[in-house]
Amino acid sequence: MTARSPLLLPKNFRLANGSVINSIGFGLWKVPREQTAETVSNALDLGYRHVDGAFAYGNEDIVGEVLEKKGIDRKHLWLTSKTWNSFWDPTMVKASAEDSLKKLKTPYMDLLLLHWPVAFSNPEKKLDKMPVKRDGKQLPVIDREAMENLQHTWEALENLVKEGKVRQIGVSNFSIGKTKNLLGFAKEKPVVNQVEINLHCSQPDLVKFNQENDILTQAYSPLGSDAKQASYSKEPLIVELSNKLNVSPTQLILAWHLKRGINPLPRSTNKQHLQENLEAMNIQFPQDVFDALQEEAYKTPTNRIVDPSASWGVDIFSDEV
Repeated sequence: MTARSPLLLPKNFRLANGSVINSIGFGLWKVPREQTAETVSNALDLGYRHVDGAFAYGNEDIVGEVLEKKGIDRKHLWLTSKTWNSFWDPTMVKASAEDSLKKLKTPYMDLLLLHWPVAFSNPEKKLDKMPVKRDGKQLPVIDREAMENLQHTWEALENLVKEGKVRQIGVSNFSIGKTKNLLGFAKEKPVVNQVEINLHCSQPDLVKFNQENDILTQAYSPLGSDAKQASYSKEPLIVELSNKLNVSPTQLILAWHLKRGINPLPRSTNKQHLQENLEAMNIQFPQDVFDALQEEAYKTPTNRIVDPSASWGVDIFSDEV
């Protein structure tokens, strides 16, 4: 590899509508309730201002309490939530969003995402993230009619923008085909698509499509989640390149995401790791290192860590609508 000038990594990303979002966010997925207050407090103290949450994570109320105690000027925070699968009915879209706003103790959400391209039946319209029981098991009943009428759900999200309760809207776990379908009728275009992206799930075609359509790609499980992070960090190329740059494997991988134009959302309950993750944007990142990581990622078959398709009984990541 021939060394070239270091690449500057972005501190922020500008969305299609002009809004600016911090380039490294703090993810709340899998942060236990009993650790949420301390973890969020530590993250804010370290300088995180982009907090990625969801109704289904079950910890937004604790996040709201911490935010209230910290007293950080609201305009300096970026708060994301997600509409759960049981809330595709337009009235539920609004009710669940208002529930999250109340828990987070904020008058508006910076970003609200449709959590999955999958709707669960919720005939009683309960604000409950659990699916109804089927055959004695806690399995979802898929509401295919709602999925076929995504436009109605999306209009409800657009109305939240009109009402000022949400600043911008987007999607999560949407394939290229499903996003194309949405773009065909959306008046308020999705500014974000949050998907699993890591070393062995690099999704280059989806990232390219999002970029071509002014949609920011956000990466959950950017380090491989707790299932694969340790093993990914010990791969020979990762060890070699991180030693070369005198950075941690975690920082190396986060820098790779940033250079790809991807907004990573790492999660940790360890304060030292939180600091380490945030400092990844300051790395001097040579082109040859980036090229080597690209080559490694692109030649690796997609290995999803998060895929509930089998348990939900629907092919989530297909391009079929």
